[in-house]
Amino acid sequence: MKRRAFLRAATATAAAPLVVPSSVFGAQAPSNRLTLGCIGLGDRGNANLGAFMSRAQVVALCDLDRGGERYEAGKQFGLEPMQAKCAKHAKGVALLTDFRELLARRDMDAVVISTPDHWHALAMIAAVQAGADVYVEKPISADVVEGQAMLAAARKHKRVVQVNMQRRSTPHLIEARDRIIKEGKLGKIGHVEICCYYH
Repeated sequence: MKRRAFLRAATATAAAPLVVPSSVFGAQAPSNRLTLGCIGLGDRGNANLGAFMSRAQVVALCDLDRGGERYEAGKQFGLEPMQAKCAKHAKGVALLTDFRELLARRDMDAVVISTPDHWHALAMIAAVQAGADVYVEKPISADVVEGQAMLAAARKHKRVVQVNMQRRSTPHLIEARDRIIKEGKLGKIGHVEICCYYH
């Protein structure tokens, strides 16, 4: 799949446009198929992996929990289940428990960071320092200072960083905004309630 086609498909599927330049880590990518490393394989990491893996080659997975409590509780998260999930799309996916080992590799176009929120800044800064482009989950940081450090690192190392903002880029939500709300089909809105039904 060509990179631009991947981006269009990823936007429709994962609702997160991942923009990767034609050369990463200082060398031309070996093929038009985007290669990814994924850091963090919990709920969001699992969803991100599922969205991206059929459109990109996942070469490395990293999570601290390798057959631990979360794995035993859910049987769907953790390194081995994610490796099995990737098997039909990529062979020989590396399983790592230290994200620095993943960032030491030179066969990835980009890194997907889906760790718990308080790890986003450190992993993202380390990734751009290693020469990777990054897709990072929201919230990007614990505070404004971390966010400023992340922005400075991305600019210093000239890396592309995409923050997951699917609520602003999902096609059906854009359509709802434009064709229902902006066209006034709901009338004058005086109160809005938003609910999340997870768990």
